[in-house]
Amino acid sequence: IRAEYAWVPEETYRRERGRILAGFAQRDDLFTTPWFRRRYMHTARANLLRAVRRLEADHG
Repeated sequence: IRAEYAWVPEETYRRERGRILAGFAQRDDLFTTPWFRRRYMHTARANLLRAVRRLEADHG
């Protein structure tokens, strides 16, 4: 995704990408079906939060 936004300054990209991913992580449901929610919600949320922390750490 970063390559698609190569024109965006690094600091802006990291801040906004982190904001977007954090927003996804805060959603009640990341998946439409109950099966996917049960199977993948915990892992997906952890992955999103890890990505946010990485963006913040590399930025800070």
